[in-house]
Amino acid sequence: MNDLAQGLYQRLQAYDLDQADPNYSFTRRLIDENHWSALYTQRVCQEYKKFVWLAIMSEQIVTPSSAIDQVWHLHLLHSREYWQHFCPHILAQELHHQPARIDKQQREFYQQTYANTLKLYQQVFQQLPPEDIWFPIELDFNANSSNITTNSSSLGLKFKTFLTAISLLLLNSCTDQKSEFILFSLPPEIFLTNYMIGGFILLLIARSMIPKWVLPIVNKPINNQLAIDKLAYLIGGHQRVIMVSLIHLLDCQIIRHNPEIHKFEWLKDQTNLTKIEQYIVAELKIYQSLTLNQLLVKCKPIVTDDIRLELEQKQYLLSQKQLKSIRLYAGLGFLPLFSIGLLRLIHGISLQHPVGYLILLMGLTILTPFFISPFNHKTLYGKQVARFYQRHYRQLKHRSVLLDSVAILGGVALTNTAFADIGQELSKYYQHNSADSSTTSGGDGSSCSSGCGGGSGCGG
Repeated sequence: MNDLAQGLYQRLQAYDLDQADPNYSFTRRLIDENHWSALYTQRVCQEYKKFVWLAIMSEQIVTPSSAIDQVWHLHLLHSREYWQHFCPHILAQELHHQPARIDKQQREFYQQTYANTLKLYQQVFQQLPPEDIWFPIELDFNANSSNITTNSSSLGLKFKTFLTAISLLLLNSCTDQKSEFILFSLPPEIFLTNYMIGGFILLLIARSMIPKWVLPIVNKPINNQLAIDKLAYLIGGHQRVIMVSLIHLLDCQIIRHNPEIHKFEWLKDQTNLTKIEQYIVAELKIYQSLTLNQLLVKCKPIVTDDIRLELEQKQYLLSQKQLKSIRLYAGLGFLPLFSIGLLRLIHGISLQHPVGYLILLMGLTILTPFFISPFNHKTLYGKQVARFYQRHYRQLKHRSVLLDSVAILGGVALTNTAFADIGQELSKYYQHNSADSSTTSGGDGSSCSSGCGGGSGCGG
């Protein structure tokens, strides 16, 4: 590194991004807008400075990762700081941001320049770029296309428009060209049919549209470092976590399954187990052997509450407050339909007509919003992350294909594997208990291919 490059690098390292706006710091805004942790935000800012250094010193075109691009965009928004101080005094030249067209040719071009940038980073800094910031090429461009930019600030206007449109539609259906109120003259079977169709349409809108208006903006790259137990909970819930933990313990030969008596038995102790795995091992130590049914009964949902709460805090799953907001707005959306039913009910009672079916439908109208659970309790971002893993988990070379397949595919992954007998038992258990069959688990092989030896693996 020559003197010019060394001087630029030192100036960049000394440059404080927070000086751009002392009232609302640069890093604080990144945290708020992208829902990053403070530590992750600091690391991305450091990588942004390295990217800028590469952009100035390299003769080739460089392309930032999606996370670094978020920092660059925000820096450009502080236009005076960026153009009047940063470029002339820190960089000693201008650095422009070139927007990319969303077509196949441009996408392939920027994929190639991004791959070249990753190679250049490794050559210059003599280290691999951190994968949670500089995603591998096939993941970063998927993350870019999966960013969620829901404009929740316009919730009021959107919902008022929706409510007004529904009200006008229902009111129009109740009046003819002479403005005569025909609500009372409709035959009962036609009114009830239209009432049910209207309720079904409102339910579809409530499940698909209202969450997008209510939930906060999430604009950050897909997290390809999501822990296995959290991925399992995100996709399959509590029971999927238990299955992943069982397969991991079996794969690492910490416990074993005795097919003759159809019971699990403890074999040895091991460090670096997850909380759920420790719980399963402790139960097997106490009882020495347990059937699958006994083990699943003992692993109650409370043992995975910590995972659920963490996923809620990181905005993968809906919190109870968010669910209440969605159901409240859904209830308001059903209000015009309920009002129409109430008018018809009063009229029917006054004429002593049978109104039992109408009362039943109105009761369902009231109760339906309380049971709305969009995306299986996932947030919009959580839904995108789950979809990403389901499509690309085999490309994630730094992860265990075995455990990812268990977390994502469930029982399907057990077919024709060493754990096929466990899969059969799981299928019987869930069929008997009327549980979601997608919460069974899978795996293959009996050697410890799931990453024993550090982190969430089986070894110390």
